[in-house]
Amino acid sequence: MDQNDIERASLVALQYGSDVIKPATLRLMYEETRSFAAILDAEAEGTGNADEMRQKAFAQVAEWESDGTRLLTCMDVGYPAQLLDVYDYPLMIFTRGTLPPPNHRDLGISIVGSRDAEPWAIESAKFMASRLVSQGVTVVSGLAAGVDAAAQRTALDLGGRTVGIIGTGIRRQYPAANASLQLEVEQRGLVVSQFWPDEPPRQRNFPMRNGVMSAYGLATIVVQASEKSGTRHQVAQAVKHGRPVILSQAVAEMTSWGRKYGEDPLNRVSVAGNEDEALGLAFQAIHPPMPQVLQKA
Repeated sequence: MDQNDIERASLVALQYGSDVIKPATLRLMYEETRSFAAILDAEAEGTGNADEMRQKAFAQVAEWESDGTRLLTCMDVGYPAQLLDVYDYPLMIFTRGTLPPPNHRDLGISIVGSRDAEPWAIESAKFMASRLVSQGVTVVSGLAAGVDAAAQRTALDLGGRTVGIIGTGIRRQYPAANASLQLEVEQRGLVVSQFWPDEPPRQRNFPMRNGVMSAYGLATIVVQASEKSGTRHQVAQAVKHGRPVILSQAVAEMTSWGRKYGEDPLNRVSVAGNEDEALGLAFQAIHPPMPQVLQKA
């Protein structure tokens, strides 16, 4: 193993199993040491099994990567730069597809909303995704049914780039109806998961997924959402991350959390009366476009 393999295997050894360090705690330890290998050595001191743990983890990583999956830790040069903007960046992610070049940001906007979306919301998502594609902007979404799928399908149909942030392991597809869409995003865009590759869908995973989606997109547009919609988790995380959020008029008027966020001047939350206004606000979050050179994961 070279030093990069040692660090990757050390991180997996620290996180894979029942007796693990909580990610928030491990993140703080990493920020002090800048070495997962050093953390593992310290944790395993007295047992003498750090190297054995690394070897087992290295073999596990090799098995995961045998099918085209790529593991990226926050130490790797290919790790998406914008994720490191936020305080709760995932220590590792699994990807399939095409990554932006090292240290470059994927210029993306998240389009999210209800799974059981009304026809007007589907059309709104399609319209905004088509406009993003026409401007060379990446469409970021969660590969969920409804608004997410409509935005990502439109981006693919128009030859644009889309990134899917999923709430299961990267070897799983959820919902099953979107399995072919996920495969197409893998082939023509990028799929990202923070969960172990075979992790099934769990309720707790999806708010965590929304946090990564908030970090990956430079702004979030919420098309439609109900009072108890999981989308509210992404809005909450985006506010904590300092990312701009644009709510449709319907979300701001029909949900208590939408009204609360929209009326608080301390948040970077705006309410848009139509799609053009929403896109205009979202575009303000994007810096001048960088060369769109991509590398295959």
